[in-house]
Amino acid sequence: VGVLSGGFGFEYTPSCREPVFRPVTHGDDATDATSKETSRTSEKKTQKKTPVYVHDGHLVLQGPNYALAKTLQNWRSVVSGGHGVCVSANMAPGSRTRSMQHVPVVAKALEGQKHFAPLRPFDVCETRDTMTSLMLHDLGRFRDNKGDTVDTSKHPMDVFGTTAVHGGTWRCPWSVESIGRASVVAGTLW
Repeated sequence: VGVLSGGFGFEYTPSCREPVFRPVTHGDDATDATSKETSRTSEKKTQKKTPVYVHDGHLVLQGPNYALAKTLQNWRSVVSGGHGVCVSANMAPGSRTRSMQHVPVVAKALEGQKHFAPLRPFDVCETRDTMTSLMLHDLGRFRDNKGDTVDTSKHPMDVFGTTAVHGGTWRCPWSVESIGRASVVAGTLW
């Protein structure tokens, strides 16, 4: 994936990096266990590598402390989920919250994103209601009828992407960082 030349003399970069590959084991344990040749169960499984696309969602404007705090939060979610704790770590979209609106340049950039389809800023009530619903869903999703924790994810990092509300950033051909200046101009003029 190459770098695209954009208007205003800026360089636009893709929102996702080249995919990394994780091994996935294929094979049905239930049918293998009932067969007469249970000793060959591991031989019947095949390994296939599936692509995992990594989204570059950090902005330079957010600073290193924010990036470290979010990385630690993600790490704790993965560790806690690995120990059987019910984890809700859904990605929220860019929203018109006080923290986003108190810096005029950020507010203009947020409004300018709507000119870069499929990006769109969310209203606070819209984000609040959606994220609350997802959290309540997550609290009940990992329990069976007996109340025991059930892990349904195929990979520990799936907790971040399965029910993410990305506001278009995953489908946008450019990273939010690379369209920042043009987004401020669009948000100021239109």
